[in-house]
Amino acid sequence: MPAAGAQTARLSHAAGPGAAVGCAGGLASAGGAAAARQRYDRVKPSSLQPSWPLEVVQIDHTPIDVLVVDEWERQPLGRPWLTLAIDVASRFVTGFQISLDRPSSLTVALVLTQAVLPKEGFRLRILGQTA
Repeated sequence: MPAAGAQTARLSHAAGPGAAVGCAGGLASAGGAAAARQRYDRVKPSSLQPSWPLEVVQIDHTPIDVLVVDEWERQPLGRPWLTLAIDVASRFVTGFQISLDRPSSLTVALVLTQAVLPKEGFRLRILGQTA
């Protein structure tokens, strides 16, 4: 894709943040400036402002940029999914799940289970120690 020209840069700078100048798909003319702002404007901070840790926990799923292959056949098995439960107040990861299955209610249940259970045994296994 070629770099933007000087005229485009001047128009974008003069219009200010959230302006509908040069939006892809012609949203500025087709749906108006409000539609262009909704699609291309910056994401606003969340309105969730918890007062203490664990008051609000958000769960999100994302595919991991890794291709898992079979150990013997070397055939691709797929991309794993990472599901995280993150405390909004402290930004601490309270639970996670990595699976080749697409996210589902079972995935969320496993993450919530890990989020509420003690993590001492898990931490020791990661460090290679025994309890």
